[in-house]
Amino acid sequence: MVVFKKGAKWVPGYESSLNFWSDCWLNSGPISSSIHGPLLLDSVSLTLKDLRTPYGWDWAAIPFDFPPEIKAEIQAVSMPIQTLPKIQMFIWRCMHNSVGVKECLAKRGMSLDILCPLCLEHPESISHALRDCRLVKPRNQVVFNNKGVNPNISNVIFMQAMEFVHCVTQPRCRNRMIVRQIKWEKPDMGWVKLNTDGAADVAAGSAGGGGLIRDDQGNWIIGFTRKIGKASSFLAETWALRDGLILCKQLKLNAVMVELDAKALVDALKNPSYANTIVSPLFDDCKQLASQIPHLSFKHIYREANRCADRLAYLVSCQCLDFNSFFCPPVDLVPLVLADCQGMIVNRLCPDLLVSP
Repeated sequence: MVVFKKGAKWVPGYESSLNFWSDCWLNSGPISSSIHGPLLLDSVSLTLKDLRTPYGWDWAAIPFDFPPEIKAEIQAVSMPIQTLPKIQMFIWRCMHNSVGVKECLAKRGMSLDILCPLCLEHPESISHALRDCRLVKPRNQVVFNNKGVNPNISNVIFMQAMEFVHCVTQPRCRNRMIVRQIKWEKPDMGWVKLNTDGAADVAAGSAGGGGLIRDDQGNWIIGFTRKIGKASSFLAETWALRDGLILCKQLKLNAVMVELDAKALVDALKNPSYANTIVSPLFDDCKQLASQIPHLSFKHIYREANRCADRLAYLVSCQCLDFNSFFCPPVDLVPLVLADCQGMIVNRLCPDLLVSP
């Protein structure tokens, strides 16, 4: 439990009452441990909800400037619209030794052998059951499903290893490549189209996202950019999608076609069983927002058909604010918007999926 408590941190909600300075909600620990000197009296009690707006952090309400690395980490924290109570409850139970593992049961007065029922090497504590046991998955089958240990486990491991070697050492068949004509297509009549994109610069430790909404004639409705901070490209893509869906909901758009060039994100959105603890709050927000739009579809497109959103994500490196919205195209984007509206075609070399290798 010592290791668990040392590594645990809060996952803040949108209306979080966590103290901005003293509570542990960043990966690096409480902010108060990274700064020197006293705080102003009126800022000591600031909570996350006091400093968070729908479009980012209210840096003006903070009495001094943070070092770039701390500011980037704060910007990368996602603030979900609605948190998952079951996750909060499980963490609370772990922190209060209320999970029914043998060590916790013994501390409550039950007379039983506290050794792990599978490895028989260490006491079955919470950390051992969730992480430290060298046979975690088989252990869960033994404890929860009453399944015995596979007596042929060594043979199974050997056969899986041989299958892996066979697969990776076989020469790959070369796919036939063809030239495809790619262009941005206008949505159906009465619909609007949301294009989003995200980008991350690992070397610089910064990420950003952007997107735009256009009507069925290709006319600009609104665009946006967001400066995120330290984040992966997948996280930046998810941030941008969430911002775009929020704008669609605020504008009361009822028929929205969403296009992204991040195939992994599109596949995740179409998979009801997808789970990712890193982006869970953002991803859950996207699914919740999507469910509130009466008619909505997701589609993967090539980057050549997503040039406007890609350009907006690139513009983030030049902005100071966390979030910007544009009610007309930025100067750099005007040629691209016109080209999309006129149906300009870009050639791309793609694998021919209809031809067998």
